[in-house]
Amino acid sequence: MSRLDRYKLESTFGEDSVVHTTYRTDLTTRERNTAVQTTWTDGRTLGSGGFGIVIVQQTNSGELRAVKKILKGYGKVDYSRELLVLTKVAHREDLFVKFLGWYENRDCIFIAMEYIEYGDLGHYLKTSGIRSTRNVQQITRQLLEGLATLHGLDITHRDMKPQNVLIASPEPIWVKIADFGGSKRAKGTVLHTRIGTQGYTAPEILGLLTYGADTSGYSNGVDMWSLGCVVHELLTAQIPFLEAERTGTIMSGLDTDFADEMPLQDLSALKAFCDGTSDFPTEVLRLSGASDGAVEFVKSLLVASPGSRAAAVMALQSQWLRQDEDRVSLAPILSVEGSGASISISQVAVNGELNRELRSEEEDQVIQMIRLTGDPSAANIPTSHPPSRTSVVRSREDSVQYVFFPRVDHMSPKATR
Repeated sequence: MSRLDRYKLESTFGEDSVVHTTYRTDLTTRERNTAVQTTWTDGRTLGSGGFGIVIVQQTNSGELRAVKKILKGYGKVDYSRELLVLTKVAHREDLFVKFLGWYENRDCIFIAMEYIEYGDLGHYLKTSGIRSTRNVQQITRQLLEGLATLHGLDITHRDMKPQNVLIASPEPIWVKIADFGGSKRAKGTVLHTRIGTQGYTAPEILGLLTYGADTSGYSNGVDMWSLGCVVHELLTAQIPFLEAERTGTIMSGLDTDFADEMPLQDLSALKAFCDGTSDFPTEVLRLSGASDGAVEFVKSLLVASPGSRAAAVMALQSQWLRQDEDRVSLAPILSVEGSGASISISQVAVNGELNRELRSEEEDQVIQMIRLTGDPSAANIPTSHPPSRTSVVRSREDSVQYVFFPRVDHMSPKATR
């Protein structure tokens, strides 16, 4: 029996359900191979794509699972590749979505997985409000452990992004890597297929490398680049190399549920970085409150040359991941308007009250948000230190407004507390 056959579920299909038959030993009667039938009824749709859909199924007892339905013969989808990867990582339920088996009918392949109620990382962070750098570190460690496991098995994920990371637990934070539809096992060979999601795709896949060794293929280093993009986004809510005209209205994979609305990168800026004619842009990271250690960590992953990027095992030894930071991430979830300001700001205050002191020794600016009443004097900003520019920041619901001003000395207690 092959590895895949061991995970195949005996199935009988109904109109909107499926019945699985398993065989167990009845400890009471001591009868072996007693047939046990379980009915799973189709529920709501969790997501959809070109391959098919993902739905929720439920038993009569209320047990839930997620099922990925793949259309047979659609394009060049090789469902056996995804199934094989799931069987190889099934023993690491702490790192990867739990694989519950697979079944098929004439038209489709069905992959059964654990149902995770908190959804994916993109949706969770988009709606969770403020998050600490410590949470970003924990998420990063867990994703690195997953990638180290995959790479140790000669498997490249090839589509690392927030939407392919599921939240198993929000507190303490626990994430799992999911969706191996684009993954591939390649031992001793290079990969060639152009695959991935815009904003997270490594430059070698995009064909932006024109120097050094053979650029006709790529390795699992593409996952490390994608992870660097994810970590950058967790710290700033922006992908790196974001198109300049979009920086004022926060474009991020954390802000959309649709692939055709994913953020666009400035490929000319990315190409210049890959050619060595420009440095890696760290301004957004620093304005978002990222520490020097966090900035260096991101830079170690977002290296143009694939061979110079930190491997997953080595990245786990990063000094930044060895220390716990308790900073509030200033990753923005709001848009900025007014006075031509392009800086991104986070909603760190609700109803005019700041959550905590945001001053950082590493930053040249302190970002303060206070409720905007229409009268700047209401902010208690000392008249001897007026803001040099003012930007109005509105929440998506326009229910809360804040004012941004550059760092000034001797801020009044009411404005800085």
